Amino acid sequence: MKFLRSRFSQTDQAPNRSLSDGWVLFGVWLLSVAAIALWIRLDTMPPAWDQGDHLSKAMNHWQVLQHPQWFSGEWWQQLWKQAPSQRAPFTYLATSLVFMLLGPGFDQGVAVNFLFTAILLGATYGTGRRLFSPAVGLWAAGLSLLSPIIINLQKDYLLDYPLTAMVALMYMGMTYFWFTAKNSTRWLTLVLWGVSLGLMLMTRTSGLLFAIPPVAWMLGVSLGQRQWMRLGQIVLGLGLGLMTLWPWFSTNWLTVISTTVESTAHGVIYRRDPQANTLAGWLFYPQHLPEMLAWPLFGLAALTCLLLLVRTLSRSPNPSSSAKSWRWLLFFIVGIYVLFSLGSNKQLRLIIPCLPLLWIALAQGMASLQMRGLPAVRWGAVGLTVITTLHTLFWVPGSAPVSFKPVSWPNQAVIDEIVQTTPFLDTTLGLAVNTPQINPFNMDFYGAIADFRLSARQLAAKAETAQQDSQRLDWYLTKTGDQGAYDTIEEGQQALREALESAPELTVKKAWTLPDDSELRLHHRQNPPIVVTALNQQEARQVGAQQGGERVSFDEVKTTPRVAPGKTYPITYRLKGTGTALRQGLLLLTWHLEDSQNSAHQENIQSEDIWISDHGIGLGYLHTASETADSEISQTPEYQAFEVIENLSITPPATTPAGTYYLTAEYLNRETGEHYVIDKNVTSTEVTPNAPSPDASSPDTHVFQDLFTYLHTTLAPELKAGNLDPIFSEVGRINQYDPLQDYLVQAEKAMAYRLSASPNNLDWLYTQALSQVLQQNAPAATTTLQTLTEVAPNNPYNWAYLGFLHLYQWQPDKARAPLKEAAKQQPDLPNLKLLQTVQAAMSLNIPKAARLLRSGSI
Repeated sequence: MKFLRSRFSQTDQAPNRSLSDGWVLFGVWLLSVAAIALWIRLDTMPPAWDQGDHLSKAMNHWQVLQHPQWFSGEWWQQLWKQAPSQRAPFTYLATSLVFMLLGPGFDQGVAVNFLFTAILLGATYGTGRRLFSPAVGLWAAGLSLLSPIIINLQKDYLLDYPLTAMVALMYMGMTYFWFTAKNSTRWLTLVLWGVSLGLMLMTRTSGLLFAIPPVAWMLGVSLGQRQWMRLGQIVLGLGLGLMTLWPWFSTNWLTVISTTVESTAHGVIYRRDPQANTLAGWLFYPQHLPEMLAWPLFGLAALTCLLLLVRTLSRSPNPSSSAKSWRWLLFFIVGIYVLFSLGSNKQLRLIIPCLPLLWIALAQGMASLQMRGLPAVRWGAVGLTVITTLHTLFWVPGSAPVSFKPVSWPNQAVIDEIVQTTPFLDTTLGLAVNTPQINPFNMDFYGAIADFRLSARQLAAKAETAQQDSQRLDWYLTKTGDQGAYDTIEEGQQALREALESAPELTVKKAWTLPDDSELRLHHRQNPPIVVTALNQQEARQVGAQQGGERVSFDEVKTTPRVAPGKTYPITYRLKGTGTALRQGLLLLTWHLEDSQNSAHQENIQSEDIWISDHGIGLGYLHTASETADSEISQTPEYQAFEVIENLSITPPATTPAGTYYLTAEYLNRETGEHYVIDKNVTSTEVTPNAPSPDASSPDTHVFQDLFTYLHTTLAPELKAGNLDPIFSEVGRINQYDPLQDYLVQAEKAMAYRLSASPNNLDWLYTQALSQVLQQNAPAATTTLQTLTEVAPNNPYNWAYLGFLHLYQWQPDKARAPLKEAAKQQPDLPNLKLLQTVQAAMSLNIPKAARLLRSGSI
C-alpha cells in the first residue's frame, strides 16, 4: 500500500517512472479482470435482448473468419455485410479473436471487455500524463474503473464499454498530437489519432459526437493562428480515419444512415426524454452524476471543486502552465455535455465515454490541492467506492446473480431438442415469447453456437400477418404466464400465440418448467414441407449404382391433374442423392406447353408457353453435406445418401394458356456449376380455367409456396411496375422465414443459368435484378439493369434503378445519363428529383443540388 501511495503521489519524470506506472496499471487491470471474471463464473443467466443480438453478430463474423480469403474482394464484402447497421463491426471482430482462442459462448464474449479495459486504462493514463503528470494519469486510470455504471458495463456484452475505451484511445491520440511541438513526432501521433478515430467509428457510429469537440477545437485554433501545416495534418488525420472506416461504411452506408435515423426516431417516440427546450433537458446529465461517479467519489469531486473555488477567490489570479491543458480538457467535456443535452434521446450509457475525462479533471484538481489531511480523504473515498462497487457487483439484487443460486434456463435444451429431432435440416424457430431470458436474440445466438443449425426470429409484428406466420415454420416457442416486452406489437403477438396454440397441425414436442413456474412450450409441425431421411448402407449403394455416383434422381412427383391459371396447388417431390449433391443442388423445373417442349432453351422461347418452379433442394435448409454435417450419424459411410421429400406448390401464371403441360427437371450445382437433365417428362398437368380450387383448409393439402417462387411470381412484377414499397414491406416479413436469405442466392444462380440461354427474358431479368439488389450485390445488379435498359428501354423505372445503383456505388458521373433518360421519359417519376439531388451533391455541383432542394419536389 505504501508503494501504491507513493506511485499515485509522485510528480517527477524519472526515467524508471513509466515502467513502474506500467506495473501499477497492470495490477489494477488484473484486479478488475479478477472481479469481473468471478462475476461471470457465478452468473447463470442467459444473455438478454441486446446482448443476444450483439453476440449473434459476433458469431456471424467469427463464422466468416473461419475461412479467410484475404485477397478476395468478395470475401471482404461478405465480412463487412455481417454488420449492416449503425452497430459497426469492430467489437464483433475483436470478439471473434476471443472465440478463436476460447471457443464461442456468452462468457467468452464478455471476456473481450478485458481487452477494452486494458485500452481504457492505458489511454486514460496516457492522456492524464500528457496533459498534467504521471500521478494524474494513474489516479484517473484507477478511478475510471470504479464507476458503478462502468462496472455494470464491464460484466455485460454491449457496445457502450468498447466505445468508451475507443473514445479514450482516440482522445489520447489527439492529445499527443495537439501537445507535441516537434513536427517529426507529430506525424507519428497523427497516424495514431487518425486510425483510432476510424476504429472508434467502427465500434459505433454514434462515437462521431465525441470526435466533434476536439476536432472543432483543433481546426478553429489552427485557422485562427494560421498554422497551415498543422491544419493540413488535421485534415490528413481525418482522412486516415475515413480510410479506416471506408471499407465497411462504403458497403453499408445506406443502411447505416437509415437505421441511425430510424433508431433516433424510435427513441424520440418511445422514450419520452426531456428535451433541450426544457430545464429538465439541461439538468438530465448533471443530476445523474452521483449515479455515474458513485457517491463517495462524487462527494470527493464536490469537495475538490469547492476547495479550488475557495483558493481561486482568496488569491489573485496566477497563470498556470497547465492552463492550455485545462482549456483542451474542458472544451471536450462541455462540448459533449452541450451536444448530448441538445439530443432528443437521453440515456446515461450514451455519455459514458466522457467519464474518463471527468476523472482526469478530478485527479488534476486533487493534485493541485496541497492540504493536510486531503490524501486521507482521497483514499477514504476510494476505499468506500471499492466497497460500494463490490457490494453492487456481488450482492445487490437486480445487478448481481440472485444469491448466486444456479438457475437452469432451457435455451440450449430447446436447440438440442430441435437438432436431435431433425438432424439433417437447418431450422428457423419462430417465437411468441420475448422475456429477458427467452427471446429471439439469445435463441438465435444459441442456435449459432450449435454449428449455426438454428436461427430464431420474432414473427407477427402485425396481427394481420399472424395466421400466415403460424403456417410458415416447422418449430415455434410459446410460454404461459408473463410473455415479456412487446411495445407496439402486442396485438400481433397475441394473435400469433392463439393461432399456434389452436393449430391442429402443430403439436407440443416438449415443455419445460421455468424458474418463474411458467411453462415454455416447443411446438412442431406434424407434416412439414421438407422431410429428410438418411438411407442405410444398402439403399445408399443402390442410389450410387443407379445414378452413377453423385447424381440426384426423382423417385416420384405427385401433383394435381388439373390446375387453374393464377392459383396455387400442392405438389410433392421425392428425391434421392448423396448428401453433398443434395445440399448444393438447385432444381430447375420447367413446365412446357405440349407443343413447345422442343423450344425450351431457344432464345425465341415464348414465356407464356412455360412457367417455372425453380428452387433449392430442400429449400436450402438441408444439413446433409458430409463436410458440414456435425452429427455422428451423418458422418458414417452408411448414411451418406438421403431421401428428401418436398411438399411444395406450383402456381401457373394468370396469363398461362390452356393446355397440357409437361415438367422437365434439371439439376444445377450451385457450387461447381455442374448441370444435367434429371428427367424430361417427370409428370404433367392440365391448365384449364375450369379446374377446381385447391383445398387449403385441410392440413393434408396445405399449400406451401416457397420463397423463391414468391419472389419470382409476386415481387419481381412489382419491380417492373415501379412499386417498391410493397416489395420492401413484404421482403422485411418473409426474410424472417429464411434469416440467411438463401432463397435470394438460389434465385440469382438459377436465373443466371436460364438467362445464359434466353438473355432477353424480361421476367427472369427482373427476378435476377431483384435478388441481386436485395443481396446488396450492386455490381451484379448494375449489369442486370443495364441489360434491362437495352431489352426494355421504354420503361423509365429501369433507368431510375440503374441511376440509383451507380449512386449507391459512389459513381455520380455514371448515374447522370440514366437519371436524365428517366426524367426525359417520365419527369414526375417518384423519388427522381431526390436521386438527381444526390447525384448533384456527389458531383459537388452544389448550386444544382440547392436548386433541386428549393424546388420542393423532393
